[in-house]
Amino acid sequence: FSNDQVAEVSLEAPVKTLDAVKGDKVDTRFIAGSCSVQEGDTNHLHVLRYHRESNQLTVDARLPHETGPVAKICTSPSDKTVVLTYAEDSKEATLWKLPTEAMERTNNDVDFDDADVPLSNEAMTESAKLEMSSRLVDMVWRSVSEDGPSAMGDVFTMDQAGKISQWDVAFGAAESTRQITANVQGSKWNLPPKLACDPHDPEVMAVASGSRVHMVDWRSQDSAVAAADNFMCCHHRYGITDLDFNPNKPHVLGTAGQDGLIKFWDLRSSRQPLMVSRGGHRHWVSQLKYNPFHDQLLLSAGTDSLVNLWRFSTISSAPLLTLGDDEGGGKDPADTSGPNVRVAQHEHLDSVYATAWGASDAWVYASVGYDGKVVLSNVPSKEKYKILL
Repeated sequence: FSNDQVAEVSLEAPVKTLDAVKGDKVDTRFIAGSCSVQEGDTNHLHVLRYHRESNQLTVDARLPHETGPVAKICTSPSDKTVVLTYAEDSKEATLWKLPTEAMERTNNDVDFDDADVPLSNEAMTESAKLEMSSRLVDMVWRSVSEDGPSAMGDVFTMDQAGKISQWDVAFGAAESTRQITANVQGSKWNLPPKLACDPHDPEVMAVASGSRVHMVDWRSQDSAVAAADNFMCCHHRYGITDLDFNPNKPHVLGTAGQDGLIKFWDLRSSRQPLMVSRGGHRHWVSQLKYNPFHDQLLLSAGTDSLVNLWRFSTISSAPLLTLGDDEGGGKDPADTSGPNVRVAQHEHLDSVYATAWGASDAWVYASVGYDGKVVLSNVPSKEKYKILL
């Protein structure tokens, strides 16, 4: 088991997006994108690598992002040198090919005693553009299923009007294969819509708009009507900020809101939530992410500078039966004996908008504050024992 310590590195630039390099199944890598709006500043994609032996997080490359402040990063699930980004207030996403030198550095290339370790200075290569009719608000690169890539493509983009496009980028080009429109009008909180793919049904997606979640089914003959009418009200007082499907248990969706709450829903009967998590955040919850392997574990990040690691056992695919039946376990923040509790917390110096689980190690996760400090954490060993043993 890995240690419970943290590793940190400062990128010395504002950052609001981060993703694990999902195509790298050997090394633990992440990519963070800066979003400076100062005139004359150049924004970058920072390639980060975790060195477990020394418990250090280093920057392997600092690649100029010429299209502007980075709003979202999605890495390829199968190729560690391919990444999608879009810039703030942009109508198009860009498919990039990252330099091989930046993605294949090894521990032998790093001298931890040398403060001036040279970074990869190769440039990214633009492969394709994914153009939308209005400003992009979200993008998802769906993990490849056991049946292989979808014939329709595994990339989804959504603009501020609710238009969702599916893209095939398998061969380095971008082809829009189909489109659908969700009803995202009428939100009084002016929150951008959010998009999530159902990992158990490739034809189903969820779109959060205001306090509603619209379920989109690509198989509907009248897709626009289906997307507009098939919704559930999630009762977040000030609107929904993020959502994520349980990767292992079908029909379970988590939502986060500006009310600081996290709620879990059974999509087959959504009048009341399965569970409500309170007290984890003092301000907006900006992001919610299930562990892709162990659905008992979930990350939440907020504009209160907090990153919480939760264990929600009773609504997972494999409840931990030895922990008792008290759903509210852990009323004392230091008490982690209950089945549904916060098991770790890290406080940044600034708001946190992005977290990511490691792709090559299920027990590692990273978070980044708006000030550019990236923190890599390990799931506590005792939590791993509870899940695995």
